[in-house]
Amino acid sequence: MTLDEAHGVVLDNLKYQPGAFYGSAEGLPIGAGLFYSNVRQPAFDLTSRRFKTVRGLAYVVTHECDISQANDRPFNDSVLICPLIRFDRFVEESQALPNLGAFLGELATRDVFRAVYVPSIADAHYGAILYLNRITSIHVTVLEEDGVECIGAVSATGLREIDAALSNLLMREKADKLWGAGG
Repeated sequence: MTLDEAHGVVLDNLKYQPGAFYGSAEGLPIGAGLFYSNVRQPAFDLTSRRFKTVRGLAYVVTHECDISQANDRPFNDSVLICPLIRFDRFVEESQALPNLGAFLGELATRDVFRAVYVPSIADAHYGAILYLNRITSIHVTVLEEDGVECIGAVSATGLREIDAALSNLLMREKADKLWGAGG
């Protein structure tokens, strides 16, 4: 499957217009809904079985009031981010999957609970994938480092899509029944 074919599968199955996904980031404080480039973040190296740091695209999950440095209070120094996997790189690395087309269609319709497709942003012309199982924490000052740039913000449509995916991932009922007190 070519990159253009893969991108076409996603675009044909999205339930929203890609142009409605983003809004303006101008004047917004660091907080939920913002995308940044060149963010230093942890990444697991399967070969060494250790974490390393890499720079890449990231989406901020933490609400702005919880990380505002103007609020002098405990626990406002860490930011939850979700790294983005560039769509073109994902497709390139997933060519061997026999069901790549079906997976991409399900990704677009949000039937893949652990990931969200985000349309073209910055130099990720084919878009990117928020891999929700890789949500991680960074220190708030990482977003203020040289070379880190706010590259966009979601609109109400984008925020609704991402928040629904996060809610489904984190809050859906367990598949297996838990036993114990009260059960």
